[in-house]
Amino acid sequence: MKILDTEHGTRIYDPETARTLLLHVDNLFYQRVNIFLIAESIFFAAFAVLGSQDHTALATLMCSAGIVFAVVLRYTLLRLETGLRWLVGIYRRLEEPSDLYEDYTQVGYHSLHSTFIYVWVVPTLTVLFWVLALLLTNGVLQ
Repeated sequence: MKILDTEHGTRIYDPETARTLLLHVDNLFYQRVNIFLIAESIFFAAFAVLGSQDHTALATLMCSAGIVFAVVLRYTLLRLETGLRWLVGIYRRLEEPSDLYEDYTQVGYHSLHSTFIYVWVVPTLTVLFWVLALLLTNGVLQ
């Protein structure tokens, strides 16, 4: 990100670079959410097929893969959410935010609060489902 020095020694961020980076991180976050949902759907479908055909070892492997994938993507989404919040904070402090940022804050910033659901709730529920499926598959729970 470009930093411009003013004659008073303060630093401000280049608005165009900040806007571009903000939109890039926002798009990257929601692309990763889509990848997560699609991959977990495929894992669920494979688990359903393997579970119905009584392939316990493969179903256990699928549960383990689902857990690992959910944990790794949760960490990735958390990092992106942190960056997104940081960029929104920088963009708020700019002396002349662009019209695009104003539109983003009016329409999209409310969805920034919903990133909590994608970072914490969905992966946690997914891991809980996989743990339950793993316990049921291996006969721990009857």
